[in-house]
Amino acid sequence: YNLKEFLEYFIETKGKHLKPGTLRNHRVTASHLIAFFGENRTLSSITVGDAEDFRNYLRTYKGDKKRAEATIFKQIRRCREIFGHAVKKEILFK
Repeated sequence: YNLKEFLEYFIETKGKHLKPGTLRNHRVTASHLIAFFGENRTLSSITVGDAEDFRNYLRTYKGDKKRAEATIFKQIRRCREIFGHAVKKEILFK
């Protein structure tokens, strides 16, 4: 799977069971992942170091506003859920 394919699969399968606001938040997280890694990046090529770089990317300024640490934490928590789902479905291995 590349990142875009998996995120589409994740949102399609998990989205059926999520409230609209939660689904929107997952879509926002997915868009950040694609913006940072690129849609063609394979899931298996994303390393722990890449995840740290992504966290730093989230800390960068967005326009004139800096993201709050709580917002960054929520984004990272959703990323853990997304990648955890890939492990659960044996698309990624620990």
